[in-house]
Amino acid sequence: MLGYIFLVGILYLFFNAVFTVGRLIEEPLLEYFYKIIPLIEIRMGSETLSFSIISGIIQGLAGGIAIVLPYLFPFLFGLAILEDLGYLPRIAFLLDAFLHKIGLHGKSIIPFILGYGCTVPAIMATRILESERD
Repeated sequence: MLGYIFLVGILYLFFNAVFTVGRLIEEPLLEYFYKIIPLIEIRMGSETLSFSIISGIIQGLAGGIAIVLPYLFPFLFGLAILEDLGYLPRIAFLLDAFLHKIGLHGKSIIPFILGYGCTVPAIMATRILESERD
């Protein structure tokens, strides 16, 4: 029972740290990207097609760089720490009995956790599962 309490506490601290660090990195990056748009508007005028295209490109880059990466890097860094400490197999062991009730193995919790950060590593992590059903 104590293991489950530690699991909840560690995952809470993990996700809290990810979102706290991500928020600290995201705000300055967004400010940087959004300061560029008025400078371009002054030079080109806000009514031109080229301004709309360039503004869309900048906002797209801001979404990809300033919103996704500040949360993805701390998540993957924290996950690497949990892996190096050997806690990921312990999570799988703790949740094995629960996951067997829904027809999965304990190993399938790792792709679930990875899926919170990005679906690509989560899909890649499904290669460790023994059957396609998992």
